[in-house]
Amino acid sequence: MAGRSGVYKEADVKLTAKEFAFADAILRGLNNIEAAEAAGLKGNRNSLAVAAQRLYANGNIQKYISLELQIREAERRKKIEVDDLWITEQFKEIYNRCMQRIPVMRYDRDAGQMVQETNEAGEGVWTFDSSGANRALENIAKHIGYYEIDNRQRQTVIQVNIQRNTSINVQGANTNEE
Repeated sequence: MAGRSGVYKEADVKLTAKEFAFADAILRGLNNIEAAEAAGLKGNRNSLAVAAQRLYANGNIQKYISLELQIREAERRKKIEVDDLWITEQFKEIYNRCMQRIPVMRYDRDAGQMVQETNEAGEGVWTFDSSGANRALENIAKHIGYYEIDNRQRQTVIQVNIQRNTSINVQGANTNEE
């Protein structure tokens, strides 16, 4: 079945004309009943709701909708020229800009101009945007899924044992309901 995007192979999804019309209507944003009507189904609202639910639960229709949404997303990303690499590069650029040192300046009344602040050793004092740099690194980590891996490792398993006499044992703490 060839979708509007022209990417499907015949073996990918096989839909009848009504199933295709229903799926296409769902992709256009219609609700199940409206999509059933758009696909040419007839009946009262209740019978249309049952038929629409049956169509929506159809595995081939779900596969078609999923494939079509993936293709549309890929086309949208291509059109706006945004991909994972581009996003990561932008966060890296923000990080690098935030890490650029900027001289701390003060006005010197004797010289009548701005001069760089110095420390006790006479060295120039510099600053940078640490919060912006940290935020960029945090967004890179989120984007590449670093925190998801870390969170899966830290998941706590809580064991709950419920006994017949209504005492509940949660990680060694007993609570009796009487």
